[in-house]
Amino acid sequence: HDLADAGQHGDHVRWQLGHEHVQERDERRGGKQVAALVRPAGSRARIDGASAVTFVMALPLLMGLLCAVADIGRAAYLGMEADVAAQAACRYAAQRVAQGDKGPDGASALSAALEQAPGLAGEGVSCSIEVDCSPVRTKEVERKTFDPQADCFEGRLVGFAYQQVDVRVRVNARCLTPVGKAVLSAAGAVDGLQLSSAASRTVSVDADTEVGHGPR
Repeated sequence: HDLADAGQHGDHVRWQLGHEHVQERDERRGGKQVAALVRPAGSRARIDGASAVTFVMALPLLMGLLCAVADIGRAAYLGMEADVAAQAACRYAAQRVAQGDKGPDGASALSAALEQAPGLAGEGVSCSIEVDCSPVRTKEVERKTFDPQADCFEGRLVGFAYQQVDVRVRVNARCLTPVGKAVLSAAGAVDGLQLSSAASRTVSVDADTEVGHGPR
């Protein structure tokens, strides 16, 4: 009986010690949590201040990058529009030459170009077109036809008249941002962004004319 009482007393002591240990552990945890809630006030302010300083230091770089992207994108777009305008003006000039016009004027070619490339008619963009038509030239080529009576191919030299139509488009545009303007000024382009594009076509202006013949 005494042994049983001693065992129960030991269990009670162990339970009490364990309960006190749990309470002590919870108190330590609670203290840490309270410290974690109280302590970050100053550290959070320091972190927020460091983030603000970093943002302020990086802001000019980010703004410069955005300005550069805007100006480069606009330059690429105007370059593509200049190519489209040159092809459209050259096609118009070639059609006029094929219809008998000796030399289409630049104003009509410019109107035809701007219809296909309206981006060149925007604000801050100027465009000019030069149309050059070469003198009429004659080129001789050999054509072979089969002669059933002679049972052989007969070659004939024939010539055709043609003109070369050359078109050059020049585009002058101002930059969208002060960064692009400063970069162009440093590069020596004080007049702004300057782009150019060219196109050419060969136009037949006369029917074929036989200039000689003979068996081949």
